[in-house]
Amino acid sequence: MAVHQAISQAALDMVKYGLSKTSTRTVLLSGGVFMNQILSGLCLEGLQSMGVKSLIHRNIPPNDGGVAVGQAYVGGFLINKEG
Repeated sequence: MAVHQAISQAALDMVKYGLSKTSTRTVLLSGGVFMNQILSGLCLEGLQSMGVKSLIHRNIPPNDGGVAVGQAYVGGFLINKEG
């Protein structure tokens, strides 16, 4: 359990840093690590306590397929923002 707590705290620390650089208050948890229910639960609880809206997968797996979809989404967002 200590490993799960340490990893989730590191993830939450990264989110805090990211939030300090942007006005967004929404985070998407993606990647194979979030197939781990304990880690996902700890991160979701931490994000909720920070007042951050969190999104998780329902139709797309949180492993490599989910990472690819997330990268495509961000790429599309950046192209639309600049264009």
